Amino acid sequence: MIRIARWSALLLILMTLVAVPMRSASAQDDAQAQLDATAAAMLDLTSFHFKLETTAGRSVFQEAFELKVVEGDLVRPANFQAAVEVKLAIVDLTLEVISVDGNIWVKNPIGGGDSFIQVTGGDSDFELPPMELLNPDLLAQYALKYLDDPQIASTEELNGQEMTVLTGTFDPSRLIGSGTPSTDDSMIGAATEPLDVKMWIDDQNRLVQVDFVGPLFSFEEGSGRLVRRITFSNFDEDVSIEPPAQAS
Repeated sequence: MIRIARWSALLLILMTLVAVPMRSASAQDDAQAQLDATAAAMLDLTSFHFKLETTAGRSVFQEAFELKVVEGDLVRPANFQAAVEVKLAIVDLTLEVISVDGNIWVKNPIGGGDSFIQVTGGDSDFELPPMELLNPDLLAQYALKYLDDPQIASTEELNGQEMTVLTGTFDPSRLIGSGTPSTDDSMIGAATEPLDVKMWIDDQNRLVQVDFVGPLFSFEEGSGRLVRRITFSNFDEDVSIEPPAQAS
């Protein structure tokens, strides 16, 4: 009887050791399936509102401008309009940006009126933050496509709705080194370490909120803890984005 008990105990241990990796693989498959479903759901949208903000640390580009908030609307495939809040020394500025068919215009922040300056496809020297931040949809799409070690962590309530929480890591070189257009080639260098990512996904598989913890660009490294949060809302509302009427 003692020998049978020993064999039973050994068999139970072996079954437990086998079951753990099986459960882990199944959880990984579930997380990847959720990622794929969310990527498809986001691409199926015709429009949405977005807001990118730095919730911890500071994002300073061109050694002068601190990027604070980017908020606006996107219409598929990639037209967007946004208000970009930056800080230059002690001065706060809001840049109005419109992008249609790859062309970008910025409302003259010091010229007054409704005059816009075209900053692509011409000889303009006007500098903007990297495109990956002006249009946060780019960053979200790549994170959904290339998230490493995805895990369904839990469910959480957000804005009164139950959300699936998914975590993982994201290598910035997937986005920055992919040929994504940028308004300043000197700023394309990717950070060397993966970012921690936390996503909140609603019951229609739409990405509602995502946190990126860590630097995205090489020029942000060594400046302390940095957290960017992107929120998405107003899905499929009737939004029209056209080139500005007064442009130079």
